[in-house]
Amino acid sequence: MNAFLAYHDSLTELPNRRMFERFLTQTLEKSKSSGQSFALVYLDMDRFKSINDSLGHAVGDQLLISIAKRLQEQIRETDLVARMGGDEFTVILPSIRDLNCATEVAKRIIEKFQEPFIIEQYELFITTSAGISIHPNDGEDSSTLMKNADSALYRAKELGKNNYQIYTASMNIQTYKLFNEWGLVPPDEFLPISEETGLIIPLGQWVKQTVCQQNKKWQQSGLRPIPILINVSAKEFLSRVIIHDIQQALSDSELDPQYLEIEITEGSLLENADSVMTILHILSKLGIKISLDDFGTGYSSLSYLKRFKRTINILKIDKSFIQDLHRDNDDNVIIQTIIQLAQHMNMSVVAEGVETAEQLHILKRLKCDLVQGYLFSKPIPAAQFASLLEKGTLVPLMNENEQEQYPYENKRSYFRVDLHFPLLASMTVIEINEKNIELGKTDIKSHAQ
Repeated sequence: MNAFLAYHDSLTELPNRRMFERFLTQTLEKSKSSGQSFALVYLDMDRFKSINDSLGHAVGDQLLISIAKRLQEQIRETDLVARMGGDEFTVILPSIRDLNCATEVAKRIIEKFQEPFIIEQYELFITTSAGISIHPNDGEDSSTLMKNADSALYRAKELGKNNYQIYTASMNIQTYKLFNEWGLVPPDEFLPISEETGLIIPLGQWVKQTVCQQNKKWQQSGLRPIPILINVSAKEFLSRVIIHDIQQALSDSELDPQYLEIEITEGSLLENADSVMTILHILSKLGIKISLDDFGTGYSSLSYLKRFKRTINILKIDKSFIQDLHRDNDDNVIIQTIIQLAQHMNMSVVAEGVETAEQLHILKRLKCDLVQGYLFSKPIPAAQFASLLEKGTLVPLMNENEQEQYPYENKRSYFRVDLHFPLLASMTVIEINEKNIELGKTDIKSHAQ
C-alpha cells in the first residue's frame, strides 16, 4: 500500500508526478535507442477553479476523480496519464508513428469532455485545453519537452480554450511579446489571468532572469548587497522547470543564491506535499531562503508548519491581521502567538501591510522581526530603489501627530549620533565576553542618514 501511494495520487489514484517523471525518463531512453518518436500531452481543465470555488472542494474533488476516469478511457494500455497537481494532467504516448497519432488522442479527449459530468445533484460542463510536444523534434530531454508542451498549452488557452495546439518554436517569441503589450496591470488582476491562460510559467522565467540580473547590477555598482524576494504561484512552484529556471537565472547573472528568496503561499504546501518537500529541500541546498506568504488566511495547519519548518525560513503574517492591530485589542494576542510560534521554530517573522505608526509600535512591542508596508515606502521603480539602497536606511513616513505620539526610542547602551556626512575611521575589537582578544584593525565607513 505504501509503495502504491508513493507513486500514485491519493485522490484520483492516477500515477503522480514522481511516477510521471520516472516513466518519462524510461520512455526517453527507449526512444533514443529505438529511434521511435513519442508524444507528451499537457492538459489543463478550463475554469475548474470557478467550479471549485462556487460549489466547494468536495464537489471539486469528485469532479477530478471523474475527469481522471474519463482520461484513462481515451488512452492505450501502453500509454500513461498522470495527475501533476490541481487540475493539471499529462499523457505520455510512447512509440507513435507520426504526429497524427498524438493529435487524434487530443481530439478524442476534447470531444469526450463535451459530455457533462454528473456530480451529486449537479450537471457540470467543463472543457480542457491541451499542448503537445514531440520527441525528438521538440526536445531531447524531459525539461525541454515539458516546457514546450506547456508553451503549446498556453497557446491553446490564448486561442479561446477547449482546443489543442502543437508546439512550434515561434510560441516562445509570441509569449514574450505579450509581456510588453500588457503594460501595468494590478497583481490581483494580472496573476489570476496569467495562471488561467498558462502564461504564469514563461512570465515567471522572465521575472527570475530580470530580478537576478538587476540585483547583480546593483552589487556591481557598489550598492549594499541585499536579498530580493520573488513571488511564485502554486502552479509555477510545482512545475517541472522551476529548479532549472532558478539555477539558470542565478548562473546567467552570476548572482550568489543568498541574495534570492522565493515566496510561496499556504496553498502551495497543500497541492502536492511530497513534491513540494522535494523542491524545498533542493532550494535549501542551493542556499535560497523560502518565505511563506499570507500566513493565517488559508489552511494554517500546524501540522504543515511542523513538517516544513526545516525548509521554510520566513513566515509572513497577512495584512488582514495587521489592519486590526490596536492598543488593548484582544486580537493582538493572535499576532503575538504567531510570532512566538514561528520564532520557536527558528523562522523569522514579517508583518505585511504596516501603514500606521501605531501598528509599528505594537509590532515592536510584540518583538516582530521585520515589517513591510506603505508606512516606509510604496512600490517604486528600480532607479528610485537604487537611491534607497545608497541611502541605507528607511524612516517611517509619520505625520506630526504620530511623531509626537510614538517618538523614537533609543534602546542602545551608548548615545546614537545621526551623521550628515559619511565618516571614515579605523576600528579594532579588543574584548568579547570579558576576554581580551587581538584581531588587528579594520577601516569602517559610517554612512550619513
